[in-house]
Amino acid sequence: MNNNKINKDNLIEDTLTLLLKQSDNTKIDVIYKLVNSLSTISLQELSKKLDPLFHFDFLSKLPNELSIKILSYTDCKTISIVSNVSRKWHQLSLDNTLWKQLYTTKWKSLAFVKNKISQFYPYLSDIKKELELENDSFVFQFWEVLNLLENLRLKDYQNSFNKSFNNKKKTENENEIQKKYKEFENIPGLWRAIYYLHLKLDSNWNNKKYSIYNMVSHTDSIYCLQYNNERIISGSRDQTIKVWDLKTNECIKTLNGHTGSILSLQFDANYLVTGSSDSTIILWDIKSFEIVRRITGHQDSVLSVKFNKDYIVSSSKDHTIRIWDIKTGEFVRKLEGHKTVANAIQLKGDIIVSASGDRLIRAWSLSTGKLLKTFEGHTRGIACIFFDGNIIISGSSDCTLKVWDFHSNKLLFTLYGHTELVRTIQFDGKKIVSGSYDRTIKIWDFKSKQLLFSLDGHLSKIFCLQFSDSKIISCSSDKHIIKWDFSRDILNIFP
Repeated sequence: MNNNKINKDNLIEDTLTLLLKQSDNTKIDVIYKLVNSLSTISLQELSKKLDPLFHFDFLSKLPNELSIKILSYTDCKTISIVSNVSRKWHQLSLDNTLWKQLYTTKWKSLAFVKNKISQFYPYLSDIKKELELENDSFVFQFWEVLNLLENLRLKDYQNSFNKSFNNKKKTENENEIQKKYKEFENIPGLWRAIYYLHLKLDSNWNNKKYSIYNMVSHTDSIYCLQYNNERIISGSRDQTIKVWDLKTNECIKTLNGHTGSILSLQFDANYLVTGSSDSTIILWDIKSFEIVRRITGHQDSVLSVKFNKDYIVSSSKDHTIRIWDIKTGEFVRKLEGHKTVANAIQLKGDIIVSASGDRLIRAWSLSTGKLLKTFEGHTRGIACIFFDGNIIISGSSDCTLKVWDFHSNKLLFTLYGHTELVRTIQFDGKKIVSGSYDRTIKIWDFKSKQLLFSLDGHLSKIFCLQFSDSKIISCSSDKHIIKWDFSRDILNIFP
């Protein structure tokens, strides 16, 4: 009896040894025949034994950091599925680092969080205390997180953060902001909240859902504007520059200095530069709004001004582009080549791009003044231009927008839709927004080259616009500034 068992065991062992030496296909054939010979009960037992081989929980076996890294290469739909697999996977799916990575992959910029940090930081301890009341902070719903943030911020917002420039607290240095930012961004559930909030914002854009705020702001046509997270600054034919509170729409400062229309302006954290039909440029201190210096040299209206930390660049009705030292106001050099009015300029790094009524776009070196490239394609004069270092977008009185690759000089495509001169263009890498004398603003999808929708609200020619993740702000010959706010029914954390 024992001999028979030994012989049987040896036979199985020999057979197994022989099978293990065979190809995978042979093994599969043999196993299939064996499985077919089993009873239903035996098949169930076999299935139980095989199950762990097919359902190995690799994420649970890996360090959290590595698991999160793997999940960061997926998308929010996949993460939603992952969250229902197990308790461990659910916990991983709500990790702040993961959602921050998903956010930056989809939308790139984190600037808005840093911009808002000074508003939310004073309430950080209250936020943490509120979160600690939850049994499981990971399931703290994103709407609750954002409502908490906004409600706490609004308690004393008017007193703490809505002051005019003259009363504004000194800006914190970058290290202090970074320290606060690091502490703030680790609030459980925050990045998931921000991600879904931005999805909602995108949905509003896609479905043309917005609120409109109409500001009667000047006594004559408004030619130019720029805004940041706090202020709008506008320039008008009424010869004034006005500073507006972005949230309350109230005018907090009126600047007088030019004796002609304000045709162009730009500001940053230190300076405001304005160009006028009086042929002059004024450099203002952005904090005190005092005139630092007045620059003269152009022989006709200054149509466009741009600046960086070293130079002011201006273009004029006198056909020229001039470069000035921002610290001294001294003339550096003149760029000549356009045969008629130099309507608009853009400055990026060492490159100046100019657009003219002569139907040409020219690219120049800021440091040498050398003409680098010329772009030709419009059938009438060019009124406006956008340049980000790679893409040029131009708007013309031929009613079209043209999109160019700067490096290859290639015309990528032309957009048709406006019925009059295209006066202003902005681009964020995904959307092109244009304003025209036909009184409309048009939003285009860059990838598909399709018109998404048009906005009607101005009663006359549109001269200038700027847009961000949450809004478009435009100005017109109708004396109005209009805010088109796509963050309706969304808490105000996006610029």
